[in-house]
Amino acid sequence: MITRFLKLLAVVAIAVWPLAAGCGGEEAHMDHDDAEHGASADADDHEAESHEGHDHGDGEDEGALHLSPESISMAGIRMERVQARSLERTIEIPGEIGFNEDRLVNVTPRYPGVAREVLGRIGERVREGDLLAVLESNESLSTYSIKAPISGWIIDKHLTVGEFVAEDHTMFLIADLRTVWANCEVYARDMSSVKPGATMTIFSVEGDLSVEVVLSYVAPVYREDTRSALARAVIANDEGLWRPGTFIRAVLPVGTGGLRNAVEREAVQVLDGEQVVFIPGEEDGEFETVPVETGIASDGFIEIIAGLDLGDAYVVAGAFELKAKMVTANLDPHAGHGH
Repeated sequence: MITRFLKLLAVVAIAVWPLAAGCGGEEAHMDHDDAEHGASADADDHEAESHEGHDHGDGEDEGALHLSPESISMAGIRMERVQARSLERTIEIPGEIGFNEDRLVNVTPRYPGVAREVLGRIGERVREGDLLAVLESNESLSTYSIKAPISGWIIDKHLTVGEFVAEDHTMFLIADLRTVWANCEVYARDMSSVKPGATMTIFSVEGDLSVEVVLSYVAPVYREDTRSALARAVIANDEGLWRPGTFIRAVLPVGTGGLRNAVEREAVQVLDGEQVVFIPGEEDGEFETVPVETGIASDGFIEIIAGLDLGDAYVVAGAFELKAKMVTANLDPHAGHGH
C-alpha cells in the first residue's frame, strides 16, 4: 500500500515539473526582452543627446571670413566709408581705329604700260617725291617715273616687274599715319547726347592706351546694316601707337547726376552672379558680403542705389583678395546678409 502511494507521487511530480519549468523560462525570456529594450532606449537617448550637442555650433556666420591681423596686413585691406559724391554721367560707345582717309592715297599710273623697275616695298616708309617704280608707256614706249605723292607708309602693293597695268590699277597704297580716325558707332538711344565739339576719351580695348579728343563729325543718317550713326574724332599719332584696326571704346560725359551715395569702383566684386561689397563684421578680423545695386560710374567711383547707406564702412583695397579667400574656403556669400 505504501509502495503504491510513493509510485503515484513520483508520476505526479514528473507530470508537473515541465509546466513549472516552462513558466519560469517564459518569465526569463520576457525579462531578457525588457533588458534589451531598455538598453536600446538608453542608446537612442544617448545618440539623440550626442546629435543635439553636435548640431549646435558656436554661432559663427557661415558666410563670414575670419582673418588674423597678419592675414589682413598681407591682403593690404583698406577701409573707407560710403560718401555722397557728384558723379558725372557718361555714355560708352564702341568703335575702331581707321586710316585718316584724307591722307590715304592710291597710286595709279598716268598711262597704261609695263613695269620696268619696282623700287617701293610693302611696309616701307617713304617721303613725298621718293621713286616708287619706272613704267614704259604702252603707246609711246618711253619710260616715266612713279613717285610717292605723300609721305607715309606703303601699306599695300600690287606691282611686279614686267606686269602690265591699266590707268585704274592701284600699284601702291600709301597712308600717312601721323593722324588716324577714331570711328565710333552711335545708336539711336544715345544720339541726342552726341554732338560735334564734345570732348570724349578714347580707350584701346586690348591695351592700356587712352587719349582725350574732340568729336569732329557725326553722320546725319543711320547705316542700314547696323542702324547706327558714325561719330568720328581725329587722333594725333606721331608715335604710331594707334594702329588702324584697333578696337576702342569712347567714353563721353553727358552731365552730372547730382549727389549720390558712392563707393570706390574696385570695392564692388561679383560673387555667384551678383554684385557684392565686403563690409566689416561684428568681431575683429571678420568680413562679410552685402549685395548691392549699382548705378552710374565716374572717376573711379560707382553709385550705390541699394545695399549700403551713407557712412557705412566697406573694404576697398583687398576686396578682390577677400573674394578669392571666400571662394577658396567655399563659404556661402549669402549667409552673411540673411538671404
